[in-house]
Amino acid sequence: MDINQTTIDVRYQETDQMGVVYHANYLVWFEIGRTKFIEQLGFNYTEMEANNIVSPVVDLTISFKRPATYNDKVTVNTWLEAYDGIRVRYGYRVDNEAGDTLVTGNSDHVIVHKDTFKPLRLRREHPAWHQAYKNQLKGDLIMAFGINKAELREWKEQVNKGEIAILTHFWLDKRFPGCTSVTKVGCSDLAVLKEWGKQYNLQPQWIHKNRYPHFDLFGERQKNILQEEGLYHHIKRFNL
Repeated sequence: MDINQTTIDVRYQETDQMGVVYHANYLVWFEIGRTKFIEQLGFNYTEMEANNIVSPVVDLTISFKRPATYNDKVTVNTWLEAYDGIRVRYGYRVDNEAGDTLVTGNSDHVIVHKDTFKPLRLRREHPAWHQAYKNQLKGDLIMAFGINKAELREWKEQVNKGEIAILTHFWLDKRFPGCTSVTKVGCSDLAVLKEWGKQYNLQPQWIHKNRYPHFDLFGERQKNILQEEGLYHHIKRFNL
């Protein structure tokens, strides 16, 4: 799965009377990130609009963690969250230079005929674009064994809410002989995740900053942290 990272310098005109970025401007940044993500895949809205096709927003969520201020340099991370052939969902995370999460969100879009607003299928109108989105989701599959879909879905939902979420599953990798499982500790709010990691001497650079930011725990460190967190059922279930 690709993640586009677009850097934005906060302008004075984007701040409000409180000295922080006005909330609606984050939606503009989402649009910039979304456009850059699409361009990164090799497409653009211009070719779509040339055929009288537009892509309106049909749903939007946004969660504010901490403010951005004038002269800050922020990074808008954008990725494909979901796609079912008709509706597209993009995910967003805005980070500051320190790596702290400022805002998270997602937006749902469909494509429609510009004159009639009749819904259209991307597969029929732009087959290559459709296939690119399908390929993105294939690359996002998590190879997790020994857990069910509900457990994985719950972990993802907790991460997206900015909560500390802990998931253990069976896992094999030749680079880590002797390890048969991994524990993923995730949180979309990077500042919260960093603070959690401090108590266990986990370095910020160890965070996997993808769609679901997380630490990977293996071996003795994995078992020790699970014990400290009181997650003895993880230890028993995965024979740690």
